[in-house]
Amino acid sequence: MINSLTEAAKVKDHPPDLINIAIEELIKNRCELPSFRVLDVLTGQIRRAVNQELFQQVFSRLSYEQIHSFNELLIKSANRHYSEYNRFKTLPKKPTLKNLKEHIDYFIWLQSYGDMAPFLEGIASSKIKYYAAEAKSLDAAELKDYSEPKRITLLICFIHQAQVKTKDHLAEMFQKRVGNIHNSSKEDHKDMKEQKQNELEDLISIFNDVLLIMASENDDAASHEKVKKTIASYGNVQTLLDKCEALASMKGNNYFPFIQKHYQKSRSTLFKLADLLHFTSTSQDQSLIHALEFVMENRNKRMDWLPDEVDLSFASDQWRRMIRVKQRVGGWLIHRRHLEACVFSCIATELKSGDICVPGSESYADYREQLLPWEELNL
Repeated sequence: MINSLTEAAKVKDHPPDLINIAIEELIKNRCELPSFRVLDVLTGQIRRAVNQELFQQVFSRLSYEQIHSFNELLIKSANRHYSEYNRFKTLPKKPTLKNLKEHIDYFIWLQSYGDMAPFLEGIASSKIKYYAAEAKSLDAAELKDYSEPKRITLLICFIHQAQVKTKDHLAEMFQKRVGNIHNSSKEDHKDMKEQKQNELEDLISIFNDVLLIMASENDDAASHEKVKKTIASYGNVQTLLDKCEALASMKGNNYFPFIQKHYQKSRSTLFKLADLLHFTSTSQDQSLIHALEFVMENRNKRMDWLPDEVDLSFASDQWRRMIRVKQRVGGWLIHRRHLEACVFSCIATELKSGDICVPGSESYADYREQLLPWEELNL
């Protein structure tokens, strides 16, 4: 039972869970159950011993300078009311552009402390989460009362979880930001259709008058002259043709032409998120990731047209028609701005489905890492 508890305490930390494991082990070996007090005391001793061993394990991996820098987090500076430790408890806000930029700055600040994973190597993720939750529930003064190995370990776990959770928050805000761009574009498309309704009615009136003339006149030459006069009474022929083309472009529910207006406001922020989150594909189809790399390489160019060197198999037909345009001379070209908007839109969609992941996050991590290895399945 003691051996089982020792192994379980390396993964679990909640005392009732450990007591249940002890009882299961005793029943399995057909042993008489001791009193609850005995189990409680024994579980507590083993739990403390295992935790102390883990604290010391993490502490031994740190240099003197690193230990000093972690302790400095709990000290309040002269010009601040709170210590830096309190900033780790920052929560995400609504996914407005301003809040998203602030959260990006917060993540960059978190990353300045470096990767905490090497210090926590060999420690179960469940224990890391428990230590981080304990640190989050305490203030700086309470943490100072702990032994140094425990205090530093809790801080490292807290920073690690803050980095992981902030990646989740940024990925979620990325999706919502792209969703807001699409929703605003749909509203613009709807408003434009309503505005064009009067023009549509005028064109229908013209067409109706033309049909009436054609139906009433048997002489082709006379009907031709009357049609010309009728059309002229409504305005210039080229103006009417332009209105027809504009209305033709509004047919259906294709709101993609309106995306560019709203995308421009968020463009730099979306690129910054792509730099920070390192989107990765979880499938064998790498076309979207290659397209992302292409737009990242060309994001500082001023030209709107790029060579047709991108596999657009990930995009819908509506996107492809907007992105790939045939030139009169020179063949096909790629519209850079439309390609950028398409790539970020597809990434937001595939984040939800799990086809795109964010390394180092929790909610958007690579699901394949949670699967059993092939070697175990073959056994």
